[in-house]
Amino acid sequence: MKEEKELYKKPMFIFEIPVLIIRGILWFPALFLVHFFLRMEVKGKENLRDIPNGRVLFAANHSSEIDPYAFQYSLSFPSKFVPLYFVSLTAKHYPVSKFGFRSFIYGGLFFQLMGAYPVYKGLRDYETAFVNHIRILEKNHSVLIFPEGGMQKGQIGEARPGFIYLAKRTKAIIVPVRIAGTSNLNLKSIFSFQRKITIIFGKPISHTELRGEMEELSEYELKMYAQEIMKNVRNL
Repeated sequence: MKEEKELYKKPMFIFEIPVLIIRGILWFPALFLVHFFLRMEVKGKENLRDIPNGRVLFAANHSSEIDPYAFQYSLSFPSKFVPLYFVSLTAKHYPVSKFGFRSFIYGGLFFQLMGAYPVYKGLRDYETAFVNHIRILEKNHSVLIFPEGGMQKGQIGEARPGFIYLAKRTKAIIVPVRIAGTSNLNLKSIFSFQRKITIIFGKPISHTELRGEMEELSEYELKMYAQEIMKNVRNL
């Protein structure tokens, strides 16, 4: 596919510089807003202490559009996990009928400037689908992915298996993450102090725990490991 191959060939600084600049400018004001209005509590950060580098795939549940923004401010700044990148969808998956004016923001240049790069769905080829995130992880940067594939209302949903391939392919450490308190969040509940967000980090899972050092996992094994990790997320 021409689109993603061209993106993959871009120099890595095109991924890094805009994200670092924008995050640096917004970090402290946004951190204040998240902690003051949403009273964000972070648990389990001790589980991140012994991770040797930033090559980490954070696997979290997803129930609100604010999840990726809240999550990034649960990390220390500076740290080996910053800048953090995100797995998003392509622009066509954010229709006006569902997202309104936000559809002109999501999935395009703005998302990329914020560190969100699309996964290319429907290809039946994980290597091509995650071409951007493979490169980012191989540069020892961290990536946040929502294995459910989209926002879920109510209970945490079933995981799609692609993130297991991504972790195994890049030898990334998987960290299960539970995001609680963001479901049905709106401006009124934010500015009236009616909500409290909790971010919980689980214990890291090495790529070697995914069937040892073997390179290939069957689709069945990918699904099995994906559901096991989402079970960990539910239990946090």
